[in-house]
Amino acid sequence: MSREVIMLKLLFYTLLLALPAAILCSIALSTPPVQDEQKRPVQVLFGSLTEYHVGVFKTGPKWSSASEKEIHALVKKNAKHLEALVKSGTLVGVAEVAEVSDWKLIVFFKGESEQVAREILQGATAVKEGLLTADVYTVWGTRGLGEELNKEMKQRNKATYYLTILSKGKAWTEKPGADKALLVDAHASNVLKLKDAGVLKFYGAVEGSSGIRNISIVSAKSAEDVKTKLAAGPLIQKEWFVAKVLTCRIAEGTLP
Repeated sequence: MSREVIMLKLLFYTLLLALPAAILCSIALSTPPVQDEQKRPVQVLFGSLTEYHVGVFKTGPKWSSASEKEIHALVKKNAKHLEALVKSGTLVGVAEVAEVSDWKLIVFFKGESEQVAREILQGATAVKEGLLTADVYTVWGTRGLGEELNKEMKQRNKATYYLTILSKGKAWTEKPGADKALLVDAHASNVLKLKDAGVLKFYGAVEGSSGIRNISIVSAKSAEDVKTKLAAGPLIQKEWFVAKVLTCRIAEGTLP
């Protein structure tokens, strides 16, 4: 199956149900008239996506109250290896969860296959020792992630953002409907507006049949602000999706 077919199929199902436009319901879901010479919003969004492999670290079977310190020590010990991954452009982003959660760390790889990314994560000492578990997802996300990281290796300040994860809910469906094309364009239009407004820092549609359908990074006043706006969205109200919002810290130079 060609990349174009995979992407169109992914957008068909994911944009309809999983676009983070619901994050800011104050932006109207309006679809402007599309003239023949204009690209549809979904085509514009399609052109802005590129392939990443996203690793999600969660608490493992041997996680304890002392594990946080152990992991920080391991990261410090393996700093040179991590710097090499950044310099090569392989590791383009790290989001550190900054609250109590089974999710601990999200890492973004570029230019490697899903298998290679999986091998890197499974080879991590914290995973081998059972402190963490690691899953890898192929994600079609907005371009530019991590471009500034490998230009100058230095200690960078970290800023607070909000990681939003949309997963399949009780009413999830992949059945086609007559109005899907209009909804896809309306949602794609809003995603582009959010991106242009600087609110949506990263948008990623998850490929495959995983329960997780979307991973995005949002700039907002607070986690409660994000949760309130998500809860007001029709996709959440209709239980097509369940939303998870996590406060995270991301190094300067990671987000475009």
